Amino acid sequence: MATNFRSPIEELVDRLFGEIKAKGGQCCELPVTGARIVWGLDPIAPQKKAAVVALRAREWFAVNGPRDA
Repeated sequence: MATNFRSPIEELVDRLFGEIKAKGGQCCELPVTGARIVWGLDPIAPQKKAAVVALRAREWFAVNGPRDA
């Protein structure tokens, strides 16, 4: 039996993207990365992946980065 484990960061990204109120053909700014896309035209999966990577990097830096940064 295969299970699909979703990390809390992936769940957060899904929730943030679910809150986007753009309609098809409208330009919108994406959460986390601030990238601008045309809703319904540009693919969302790569944008979600970039958001997950950015949040994981932010979390890593918060734990492992210099204390004075």
